[in-house]
Amino acid sequence: DLARLCMMNIIVHGDGHSRLYQGDGPTDMVHENRTTIGENMFDIIITNPPFGEPKMKKRDKRMQRFDLGKSFKWEGDEMVFNREKGRIKLRNQQEPQHLFVERVMRCLKPGGKAAVVLPDGIFNNSSDEYARRYIIKKCNILAVISMPDLTFTKSGTGVRTNVLFIEKKFDENVAPTQDIFMAICDNIGYNSKGEEIEENDLQLILSKYREVFHQECH
Repeated sequence: DLARLCMMNIIVHGDGHSRLYQGDGPTDMVHENRTTIGENMFDIIITNPPFGEPKMKKRDKRMQRFDLGKSFKWEGDEMVFNREKGRIKLRNQQEPQHLFVERVMRCLKPGGKAAVVLPDGIFNNSSDEYARRYIIKKCNILAVISMPDLTFTKSGTGVRTNVLFIEKKFDENVAPTQDIFMAICDNIGYNSKGEEIEENDLQLILSKYREVFHQECH
């Protein structure tokens, strides 16, 4: 239903030719015109992957497709996969948002950029350090914007979130950039009931980002 509504909205706004795909995010999708949504495909990705969903279990075949679905350890800057009877071990379970972040990075072209809404835990939990290191190895972190608790209250969740802005590296062995823009957003232009309010820090944050990095952003 959401895909149909989206297509109707696109047509109403004068664009009936854009490609719209519906499917399972972690899986490569082949559209009816034989176009495959796969790796190294997009210049820009803007996404809000599901969080608060049940963890994926090792029996889920999608776990096999992702590095973060497998058991590994870090030796210096290198990932070493754990093996059992000659096969790479899968994790017993994994948070779906971890796999979605990896999916986003895989779908980006080298030099491509993404904005991803993620729960606060992936940035702060000590148990998620391996995931943070994985992101830093594959991408440059451009910015992290902390969002207020009420951001998704109207959608039924009070999970604290951050927006992560990343750029996929051309060479993952190159050290990541040290210039990371960080901001805390207290007001987002509407309240917990979804009613518009005057206070909106997002425009100020955008202005400050342009001021710091002297570049246009859209």
